[in-house]
Amino acid sequence: MVLRLTHQLREEPVARVLSRVVVDLALSVPTIHLETRMKRPSSSATTIAFAAIAMTALTVAIIGGSSAGMLVIGLSVAAASGALCLLAWRQARAITTPQPATAHWWKLLGGGALTLAGVIIATTMTGEVSGGLWIPMMIVIALAISALAAGSVLGVARLNGHRSHNVPL
Repeated sequence: MVLRLTHQLREEPVARVLSRVVVDLALSVPTIHLETRMKRPSSSATTIAFAAIAMTALTVAIIGGSSAGMLVIGLSVAAASGALCLLAWRQARAITTPQPATAHWWKLLGGGALTLAGVIIATTMTGEVSGGLWIPMMIVIALAISALAAGSVLGVARLNGHRSHNVPL
């Protein structure tokens, strides 16, 4: 391992190698320690641990938000743990066959509809939108409508794809 690290340090930038080493240590050390104490190691234990740390830190940031120090520390720990959680999840997930893009049409359709409904409910409850929030609200509405349109197009494409495979000519 040391020999590989020295070769990497010679061939690649130091910051890149050190960032990979830190991430590898943060993900592999908890897994190794859990494997020695558990009869059947779970590949998602590290992911769950980092997610719990991130949620706890986010809660601390929200509760202690009136203090700038608590807010900064809580958000920093939440961001770092959340990033490590995502990295651990990516390494622990099973390798599957790729699915066509049309398989996820419902996520775009549902996300666009929920986002649009949320904006409508929020503006109905609060009334008129102030000048500073008008442009971000319009961007969110445009993205929601785009997601609805993309979900609809992908849904129709998926439906047509199934028809061509199922109906004999």
